This record gives sequence, C-alpha cells and structure tokens, in this order.
Amino acid sequence: MPITALIFSLIASLLVWISGRRDTIRAPQVTAVAITLLLAFPLLSLLPKFAILPAAETASLTRAANRHILQAIWITGAAILSLRVILATLAIERWRSASQLIESIPLGRRRVEVRVLSSIQSPVAAGVIRPIVLVPQNWTSWPADVRKMVLAHELAHHRRLDPLWRSLGAMACALHWFNPLVWWLVRQHSIQAEFACDAMVIRNGIQARSYASLLCDLASSQSSPLPAAAMSETSSLGQRVARLMHPAGGISPLLSALLIAGITAAAIGIAVLQRAKPKASTVPVIEIQTRLSADPFPGN
Repeated sequence: MPITALIFSLIASLLVWISGRRDTIRAPQVTAVAITLLLAFPLLSLLPKFAILPAAETASLTRAANRHILQAIWITGAAILSLRVILATLAIERWRSASQLIESIPLGRRRVEVRVLSSIQSPVAAGVIRPIVLVPQNWTSWPADVRKMVLAHELAHHRRLDPLWRSLGAMACALHWFNPLVWWLVRQHSIQAEFACDAMVIRNGIQARSYASLLCDLASSQSSPLPAAAMSETSSLGQRVARLMHPAGGISPLLSALLIAGITAAAIGIAVLQRAKPKASTVPVIEIQTRLSADPFPGN
C-alpha cells in the first residue's frame, strides 16, 4: 500500500500543481478529492486485483525481513501522529470548556457558538460536530465593523466544513507520514481554504481594501491545534492580500470535473493493479524419475 499510495500522491500533486500554477485557489475540490482518496487507500487495496504488471522476483528471507522492519517503522510513525491528532482534538475540547459563551449564530441546520478564550490572540474556527468560533479576551472592545468581518470569515470556514477537512488532512498525514507529497497536498488545501473564505466574505458585500487591511492587522504569531483554522495565517498572507486587490478567475467546472475524474481513476487503477506471481520452476520428468530411483545411500 505505501508504494501505490506514493505513486498516486505523485500523480495527484502533479495535477493539483498544474491546475493551480497560475492561481493557487484554482483547484480546491481537486485537492480535497486527492486527500480523501489517500485516506481511502487502505479500503481501495481490498478491491479485486488484476495481475498485469511484470512478475516480481521471489523474495528472499532477507528481503522479507527488511519488509517487516519497514512495516513496523511505518506503523510506529502512523501511531505517533494519530496520537497527535487525538490530542489536538482533545485540546479543542479543553478550549471549549475554558471559554465563555457570548453568542450563538444559526448556520443552516447548525448553530455556531462564539466563545471568548483568553489564551488566544486571533479568532479561530474549530469543532467538527459542535462548531465554535473562539475569539480573544478583548473581543468586545474591537470595532463593530471589524467583528463583522472576522465573524464572516470564521463562519465561512464552517460553511465550507474546513475544520472537518483539517482533521481529514491531519489523518492523511498520519497515515502517509513518510510521504512529503501528502503533507504538501494538505498544506495546499489549507491555503486554498483561506482564499475561498476570503472570497466568500467579499461576495457578502465587505470591501476588499478594508478586509485586506484587517488581515494585515491580525497577522501575528499564534499557536493553535492542527484541526483549527486561523484567520490571520501568515505564510500565505501576501498572496491573499494580492488576490483581494486583484481578483482572478477560477477554474472552469468542466475542467475541475475532468481533473477529479482523472484523479479518481488513477487511484482506483493503481490500487487494482498488481505484479504477476512468479512462475513456478518446472523440473523435467526424466530428472524426477532419476531422483526417485537413485540410491539414497550410494556409499553402502
């Protein structure tokens, strides 16, 4: 499974990079599908196999032992990073318990709680089943227009189910911790989510210049659990401000659908292909008869 997943991640990363080389936000759906398929690879490996690839050499005892060692290393790394995901989820619940509810906002069939948490410096959207927006201690002293823009951005994260996607990305990284391409795909999707939320805020009538100025003001060092989404994430701040000032067109729905179909077909194709079993060596009938009729104790 690790080898097939590595091949698939290479194909997926290449398609995501090609579709977004001119504009990072152009392929968020494609990136999301790639992450989902990477998580589903253990299930895809259960599909019927087709022995089309050339036969593999018979594995020696040394090679088999090395394979078991590599599997043990992979399982250990996956277990450690899975524990990290669990601890991050528990940290969010601790944040919820330590925070104070100030508002509950309807969002479709759900309600998003706005809570004040003294240990953070910037607003954070978190929570998969029970969505929350955590805001700093001095939240009530912020100007009303600033609070409006901040909440618009954080609610956009919940509309897009970004906390869920953050968790799925963290699990994909835990499963494929040895693969840098998976980490890149998850990071790419996180950046695309910020761009998408910025666009949703502007579509709701907030001026781009005022919103870009707010992003710059909020940008500061901060620490948050992995499944949380921080509004003022600094590494892509320059790109986000530039895009707000000079909006660019997105990818066409047809091309997006074709890329998604291509990535899905690649994942299934790679999962069902396997190398043919090595042919059993045949021994001539004459040699068999000679061995059966030979004297086992020729010295007697």
